[in-house]
Amino acid sequence: MRKLFNDEWQFAELAIDEKLMYKDGAPVLFEPENFLDKAGNLNYAPVELPHDWMISDTKNLYRSSVGFYRKSFNLDSLEQLPHVAINFEGVYMNSAVWVNGNLAGKWKYGYSPFEFDISSLVQSGKNEVLVIAVYQNCNTRWYSGAGIFRDVHLICLPAIHLVTDGVYFSAKPVDPKKLDGEWKVRVSAEVCGTARVVVELVETTVEDCIGKVVSTGSTTACDSSTTARNLEFTVHAPHLWDISDPYFYILKTQLLDDNGNVLDENTQHCGFKYAEFTSEKGFFLNGRHVKIQGACQHHDLGALGSAFNAAALRRQFTKLKEMGVNAVRTSHNPPPRAWMDLCDQMGILVD
Repeated sequence: MRKLFNDEWQFAELAIDEKLMYKDGAPVLFEPENFLDKAGNLNYAPVELPHDWMISDTKNLYRSSVGFYRKSFNLDSLEQLPHVAINFEGVYMNSAVWVNGNLAGKWKYGYSPFEFDISSLVQSGKNEVLVIAVYQNCNTRWYSGAGIFRDVHLICLPAIHLVTDGVYFSAKPVDPKKLDGEWKVRVSAEVCGTARVVVELVETTVEDCIGKVVSTGSTTACDSSTTARNLEFTVHAPHLWDISDPYFYILKTQLLDDNGNVLDENTQHCGFKYAEFTSEKGFFLNGRHVKIQGACQHHDLGALGSAFNAAALRRQFTKLKEMGVNAVRTSHNPPPRAWMDLCDQMGILVD
């Protein structure tokens, strides 16, 4: 089970005295644990994630401060689902996570996802999670925002499971001159676990937009060590993804035990397109010459700040397409998954 974990958080902000940020002319970089003793004595207010604390005071943007996020949650099935992890798509920036008072891990970079295994830190019943993020100005030349500004997920799985972001898809036409013919699909799925449980099957299906299975592939898995399982199968005459016809499929990957029970499942977008760059004539998409008309797209949402909002981003992408844009550059850092999904849906190439 991968559960969206955005609700019922509480937040407090603590200002940093900028006089303390320099010593003998050199910058002082604080660690989140430097402020851990302050966490219990602050006035918290309810917030929903994603959240950008900096945008709340537009007359004092880029202020140096520390954000404290806390949340209580209950777990009732640790015996059935012994692997517990918490996944953050983005926390800006210098952050650390504590669960039930114990450090789960630290993460410095604000734009990449990270995940901590908290199986040994949680208990049946009530649990507490605390996130401290430190923002010290200046650290970027564009508006970054501050806080847990992308989605959070709580992961509760069996001992044997699919690695988060560990399923990879690629597809190539057998004959590039016959795009309406056979395509070879390759899927790699990483399996991980800590118990000696034999897994019977990793199965992948490709479904169209109405849920019809167009192809399937499977491979036997192995024991508990982390390993990649490679699947190869064929799809005949797939509906191609194009900027004028952004048709995509759903790739569903299931991990099954020897009785056919589903241990874990992953779904994601996948598509079929043939892209080719030539030095003489430029870029071709599905055999058709296409002039790339790109724009740089920062992660923030203007007056809304950096807290990710799919509806606001769709509006931005719509405006760009009205201008003639057919490609975006992810300026200047990795975007969230939903950002990429919108590009899939709206027919936008990504650099």
